[in-house]
Amino acid sequence: MLLTRMIIHQKLPAMHSQLAKAWLVPRQLNRCLTRTIMCKSMPQFSNAKQFLTRLTHQRNNAVILVRSCFRYNKSEVTRDFLLYKHKSFWLFRLIGVFIIAQCGFWTYVLYNSIVAGSETRRIAQMKYPDGIPKELINWSSWQGINYKMSTGRWIYIVPLICSSAAGLILFGGLAYCHKNIHALVLKKGGEFVTFYKYGFFGRLSSFNVPLSSISAKHSRHAIRQHLPVEVKGHRFYYLIDKDGKYYNVRLFDSTVGVHRSL
Repeated sequence: MLLTRMIIHQKLPAMHSQLAKAWLVPRQLNRCLTRTIMCKSMPQFSNAKQFLTRLTHQRNNAVILVRSCFRYNKSEVTRDFLLYKHKSFWLFRLIGVFIIAQCGFWTYVLYNSIVAGSETRRIAQMKYPDGIPKELINWSSWQGINYKMSTGRWIYIVPLICSSAAGLILFGGLAYCHKNIHALVLKKGGEFVTFYKYGFFGRLSSFNVPLSSISAKHSRHAIRQHLPVEVKGHRFYYLIDKDGKYYNVRLFDSTVGVHRSL
């Protein structure tokens, strides 16, 4: 009996604090929830397992109650509500500069590899009509490297590497810019959400999506840096930065922050 009372006094506050933290229960509802759990869980139990089982059922019922309190009614959305906003124009402008610099660099390397390779082959044919000696084609000298890069399979490998690097940087940079969310606006009536996303050099663009076509992959409390959001009909996930500002937490968690089966 003494052991049961000790478990009651130890387990009940911990589980109640977790519930209050997880669902952001307001002060009056929190006080009511404490009174409800205490009244229904304090009768004597034969063992600790029965108490924990009963307390788990009470916790699930309380969770359902709290969720129902936080559901929003579409009639409440009488105007457009700003749900989320993140200002990071400088970052995407910096990414744009990086993309241009990298594409210019790899294009320059590609051009030089083609021009220098053809020039090296022309000079080598004039200097060695019977072919370049094998001992001169090596990686130990600058001239040997030029001969190596302008003969055999390296004629095709170097341009392929340069073009692949430029293409990957261009695609990755543009995809990252276009998949980052600048702002989310819940439209009047609560059936559509407007996505404002970044573009190249931080230029903004927007599109409207039905609320039923949006699914958050995680809770906003469980993310480290980005919250991935799936939009039906769009490739890849859109990213909501954790450092952004949530202007209406209740509406965000009830609309965009809900996981749906698409």
